[in-house]
Amino acid sequence: MALVILAASFSNAQPAARPTPIPTATGRPALPLPTPSFLFGQPTAPSIIPSVPPTLPPANQPTSLPYPAYGSPVPGATALIAAPGIPQIVDLQQAIAIGIAKSPLMASARGSVEVNTAPVVAAQLGFFPSVTGTGTSTHTNRQPGGGNVGTSTGGGASAPGTVGAASSAVNSFTSNSLSLTLKQLIFDGGNLLAQLRSAKATQNATIDAYRRQAQTVANNVAQAYYAALAAQRTTAAAVSSLRNAEAQVALVQAQVAAGTAAASAVAPLEFQAAQARATLVTDQGNELAALANFATTLGLDPNVNVQPKDDAPLSSTGSISTIPIPSYEQAVARALALRPDYDQAVKQVDAARYALRAAYLGYSPTLTGSASWGTASTDIVGQTFRNTNQIGLTLTVPLPFLDQGITEGKILQAKGNLDIAQANLNSTKLSIENSVKSALVALISAKARLDQVQYEYTSAVTNLQATQAQYRVGVAAITDLINAQNQYTTALVDQVNAVYSLRQAEQTYLYATGEIAAVQGP
Repeated sequence: MALVILAASFSNAQPAARPTPIPTATGRPALPLPTPSFLFGQPTAPSIIPSVPPTLPPANQPTSLPYPAYGSPVPGATALIAAPGIPQIVDLQQAIAIGIAKSPLMASARGSVEVNTAPVVAAQLGFFPSVTGTGTSTHTNRQPGGGNVGTSTGGGASAPGTVGAASSAVNSFTSNSLSLTLKQLIFDGGNLLAQLRSAKATQNATIDAYRRQAQTVANNVAQAYYAALAAQRTTAAAVSSLRNAEAQVALVQAQVAAGTAAASAVAPLEFQAAQARATLVTDQGNELAALANFATTLGLDPNVNVQPKDDAPLSSTGSISTIPIPSYEQAVARALALRPDYDQAVKQVDAARYALRAAYLGYSPTLTGSASWGTASTDIVGQTFRNTNQIGLTLTVPLPFLDQGITEGKILQAKGNLDIAQANLNSTKLSIENSVKSALVALISAKARLDQVQYEYTSAVTNLQATQAQYRVGVAAITDLINAQNQYTTALVDQVNAVYSLRQAEQTYLYATGEIAAVQGP
């Protein structure tokens, strides 16, 4: 798609030099404007030269046109910086990779996975024995006073752990001890296992959330990618439309100079050219904003010089989309199989079920084995150590409804969480079905619209060429020429919008079915 101006040949026409191409808002020079030969000399017997509309120039060339193109340029307003390791021009896959690596959303998702990994580790370690070591050293001072300290009041024998009657006058002594205790869970009715399975299901659900977040970032990048390309192409179309309008002004001015047209015929075309210049300035601003948004979506400073590589040829022939259109049932089945958020909802239901089982098992008896060894001082200076050891089993039998309702409260809470998880699963399924339906309809519509817009563009070009020739020989009025130019401009912009709207609809469909390119795990 590009500007096509009528090129007519005349037997008495004089050759003319081509005008300098007008650059686009980002400095991409537009195609040279074919100068109508009837602007010079006296024309005779005009004939239209058929031409296949060429494409607009690539959207990735350096910036040279000041912003705004008309008015007072602002120095530095469009200055861009280079980011280390970031190419100036990136294709879609490169852009998605950069977005995944740098997006704060992905950093947050990775943190959530780490947080939900901790309960899994804690539950796994619950199956292993626990060993605790305790060491104490105590120095005691007692206020001197009445009776014999540390002696028996009965038969004069010393109490255990003292130094006998001789210690009755001792008011200061030291005690040291060291102990190790080993505990091992032997049986709990499967409570800990249920907790572990619930924690693992929650962890897997968080990983699924991470994967869907990656797909969301990929979709955001893709949408910003094609929005930036559309903005760039729209600016190029505005430049082409402006050049066409200015060519029309030059055509009528030449006729006025030759005495074949009234001077009043120039004003409507000059008004149209002024409108085209205003549109160009607006499109320049939209393009700069779209490129800044693209950089920000990648997780970069909006002033970084990064541009999307164009992968959508604008032409009136050939198929742009390569995505086959499935039936709704096929698309939904694929989405339910591939969407990480659906799998996440399933895992959350599993986690809630295991949590409910663990809550019920709170009434299960628990058998724990324990063993300990210790040594402690037996004299007043913290020496003369004697060893002790112990081994045993502890059986704990919870009594229903006699624990102040703690276990029953956990069961009721777990039941509520299961109901919520099941409702979320049903809601997620409905949301997926709705998004697939909407995306599928939008994709079909975008394809059909592009087909019609291609016809619109080709017809507008042909009509403009014919009207230019007719106006030159006096068959068409100036209003016909203006209408033809307006139709051409509309078709030009419609084609740009239709092409990139199709690209965005494709990415939306891939995102809805879970097929969009993104990482699969943290």
